[in-house]
Amino acid sequence: MTEALPDGWTTARIDELCEVNPRHFTIPVEDDDLISKVPMAAVEAESGRMDSSETIHAGDRKSLTPFQEDDVLFAKVTPCMENGKIAVAANLHGGRAVGSTEFFVLRSTGAIEPRLLMHYLLQPRIRKAAAQAMTGAVGLRRVPRSYLEALELPLPPITEQQRIIAALEDHLFHLEEAMKYFENSVRKVTTLSQSVSSRAVSGSLVDFRALGSGEELRSAALAQRALTVPKRRRQPSAISAPFPTSVPAHWAVVALDELATSIEYGTSAKTRSQELPDDVPVLRMGNIQHGRLDVTSLKYLPAGHADAEKLILADGDLLFNRTNSAELVGKTAVYRKQLGPMTFASYLIRCQFVSGVIPEWVSLVINSIYGRQYISAVSSQQVGQANVNGTKLAAMPIPLPPTEEQEYILSAVDEFKSKANHFADILALSRSRGMNMRGSLLEAAFNGKLVAQDPNDEPASALLERILAERSALEKPSKVRRAASTRAAPEHTNRIPSGTQEEFPL
Repeated sequence: MTEALPDGWTTARIDELCEVNPRHFTIPVEDDDLISKVPMAAVEAESGRMDSSETIHAGDRKSLTPFQEDDVLFAKVTPCMENGKIAVAANLHGGRAVGSTEFFVLRSTGAIEPRLLMHYLLQPRIRKAAAQAMTGAVGLRRVPRSYLEALELPLPPITEQQRIIAALEDHLFHLEEAMKYFENSVRKVTTLSQSVSSRAVSGSLVDFRALGSGEELRSAALAQRALTVPKRRRQPSAISAPFPTSVPAHWAVVALDELATSIEYGTSAKTRSQELPDDVPVLRMGNIQHGRLDVTSLKYLPAGHADAEKLILADGDLLFNRTNSAELVGKTAVYRKQLGPMTFASYLIRCQFVSGVIPEWVSLVINSIYGRQYISAVSSQQVGQANVNGTKLAAMPIPLPPTEEQEYILSAVDEFKSKANHFADILALSRSRGMNMRGSLLEAAFNGKLVAQDPNDEPASALLERILAERSALEKPSKVRRAASTRAAPEHTNRIPSGTQEEFPL
């Protein structure tokens, strides 16, 4: 504690304020009693809330961690601790519960309000420091008990603690409501964006009709395709499924392969993270984000590698992610030459299109709700990964308006997305400020600036001294009894000395 404490405050270690992992309930239970069962998943991250609705018979608790109403649960294992799975036990069935063995249980002895302790431990800086003290193997690291017991915190007078909790939780409630508003707004923007894309590719977004028709463009595309594709691909794939909604009468619905001069996989050559002179960047599936290419993290191929030349990307190439999770497989982006020379990895498929077909139009169709439905229907599952091969991609139905109409619709979509992205940025900034405000509130609470001090409050040190003295007095008789129990029992006596039975609870 580097800052001077307010009058009436003191500092104390957690093991001075709490029993750590008490082994028993204050009120004993019978085996048939129903108590709450609280697995790790039942404790929310950062909110301090928990779900205690699940029950278990006390006799079935086995080696689970016992705790009772108003005990503080502190997840000790990674990543639960870092995520803020810390809560005060509340609304327990019969006032008692058992939970994950990965919880530390902190039972206040009276000098600290449990909810104030919870808020102190929820502070990001406290969790960050605890994470640095973790021990154990990577992926299963834990906060040592000794670290938590020795953790020192500022301790206000008990009546001031209650005022702090009331003020802090009132502020946090309003802040949480604001955060819910931001998150709900983000969901609405996402839903609206999906709706705009769906209306765009079904022809209902704008009131515009270009000269010509989709069938005329299709005929021109097939003629151009016949002059450029290898003989083995001369016959394009047929549509494997109808487009799931109606489109304007002057549009056509065609297989993607009818519009493509090339559909090929990327390089499987080993890449390197460190860029050397003349290396060629390799785009991977992680570089496709929200329909655009993010080139902040790249791998590289040597300039002389055969794939660096053979698979070099051309302006307007569409990249399709063929293997990923079920939610992400099939995401697309269009490469533009302004990014500089690049190639692409084997988990991506490159599609090149005939003139008159705008790659961003095909990408919009694939990323729309209708495109996602097709991908979900044709993808195969292998070891937790979804896969859509080139053959299935080639047979995907693509609604095709005249080129000028593609341009007009894409312009309208871009205008909307620009506004939506601007609004999303504002929401993200507001959310970030809200998170910072939460930290500021917690900091103010524990340096005495959230509520006014009252000189009539009993100093925290006085209450703490009384409680520690009472604990010490209770511990001393048990030490005497343990020492006495090492002596041999007197001969010819059947009497159990007073108090001895308490050492062997059944």
